Amino acid sequence: MNRHPLRTTCTLSTDVQTKRLPYARVAMLGFAATVLLSAELSHANDCLGAGDGVANSRYDLDRLIGCFNAQTPAGDHTISLGRDMTLYEGGITPITLDQPHQTLTILGGGAVITSFPDQDAFVVQGKSPVTFINLGIENANRGFLIKAASGAVSIEHTHVSNSEYGVLAQGGQVSFTDSSANDNAQYGLYYSDISVDAETRFIVRDASASNNGIDGINLFSTSTNFSAIIETSRFDDNHEDGIEVFHTSGVTLARNTLEKNAVGIRLENANADILSSSIHHNTTGVRISEPGSRVKLENSELSHNETGIEAIDGYTEIHRSTIAFSTVNGLAGSLGTDPNNPTRILLANATVSSNGAGGFGDGIVPGGAKISIAYTLIYNNAGDGVVGDENTAVYSSIITDNDAAGADFSNCAGGGNGLVSLGYNFSGDASCPEFTQSDQLAFGPLKDNGCDTPVGQDGVFCVKTHALSANADAVDSGNCDGTSFADPQIPSVEADQRNASRNTTCDAGPYETGSMPQGFSML
Repeated sequence: MNRHPLRTTCTLSTDVQTKRLPYARVAMLGFAATVLLSAELSHANDCLGAGDGVANSRYDLDRLIGCFNAQTPAGDHTISLGRDMTLYEGGITPITLDQPHQTLTILGGGAVITSFPDQDAFVVQGKSPVTFINLGIENANRGFLIKAASGAVSIEHTHVSNSEYGVLAQGGQVSFTDSSANDNAQYGLYYSDISVDAETRFIVRDASASNNGIDGINLFSTSTNFSAIIETSRFDDNHEDGIEVFHTSGVTLARNTLEKNAVGIRLENANADILSSSIHHNTTGVRISEPGSRVKLENSELSHNETGIEAIDGYTEIHRSTIAFSTVNGLAGSLGTDPNNPTRILLANATVSSNGAGGFGDGIVPGGAKISIAYTLIYNNAGDGVVGDENTAVYSSIITDNDAAGADFSNCAGGGNGLVSLGYNFSGDASCPEFTQSDQLAFGPLKDNGCDTPVGQDGVFCVKTHALSANADAVDSGNCDGTSFADPQIPSVEADQRNASRNTTCDAGPYETGSMPQGFSML
């Protein structure tokens, strides 16, 4: 029997602290306190019920995240936002639970969280998987700060804007899908991982990171087990780079559109594949630097950039791609920073056309790089077709109708300057040494002639090509077997730029007459 019933205690929670009060004092607080007490006891029961619930205020959200952090029962837990919120002081309680078999989903329902500029909205630093769906975040320091030790974090159907960083991830396995990080002061998405061998991953899919003060995306990872896939996304109007990859390997950039950035894609000591992308109206389309870079660009279109590609260092392969309508040069190389490891470029099954659109500029300027040009058309550039030297090797290609500006340029500048012909090459004048000179090298306009894989985020058009006339001398006069007498070596090919099958005796250049690609076609 309780000898002192009026001294029974209960819990009363406030925004500041939790107090244990004698029941008699609670009774003296009156009706308002009774209502508050009832609500708080209900909140406590919510916490006991696994940390799930509806948050109609920042206080509710903090409390429910606190319940989840307090090792709620194993399983999947959900917090739903019932309304927009403003964070007046301090960010939301960090998500810290380290239980991989307990998950948390925060359903925004379209709610917008407005932060103070020096505050992070959401901080994740536990190993429990966390998913954010259908949120808006504005005016934060970082919309999402994901710490290095975090587990899987997924951000879906969410928009972060007018913050310093949209997402800053310091490691972990992070995905950003059907979402946007636009109009931020510094970076849309920034992934920086300094671990050595942790298995880390960054996925961006069906997203946009545009009009940011520095880069749309910046990737840096020292982990040997890092991988990144950035696909079907847009990167427009960023002040510096659409995408920058710095000292990072294992990166795939596929079917993206990059427009009106200072540099569309910047790769510094990076190992990356660029696939089926549309890169246009940037100052530089793709810029590759530092000796450790290893880059493959395939089935992509670079058009209306000031310079299409700058390969300053490292090793670059360009396959089945078109570089066109650059205001200056289509492809510019450089000797590189390491004399013992010069820049090397392989250009195969490609079209370099109509560059120098500003009234001057050349198709290809190797600049001392070792470059092998194979199965390629260099055509209708305002200046010289190729400004080559003894480090330039050409195989089964066509260089013709350059000097479009009529300023006394030629197909091969300076009579070739030692350029090496490896056979099966055609030119419209005598400037290219040991090429077959022909006035029967007619082409159709640069347009969609079909393909097997469309390019860009929308995936509605093919890389443009020039159709070779069926009566051209280059028809059935090429060789697609490749050769090792070049550096880089030239591989054999079984398909043309459109991925249409090559004939047994193939045509010179990137287009095989009488052959059509399988699959996608706009024809």
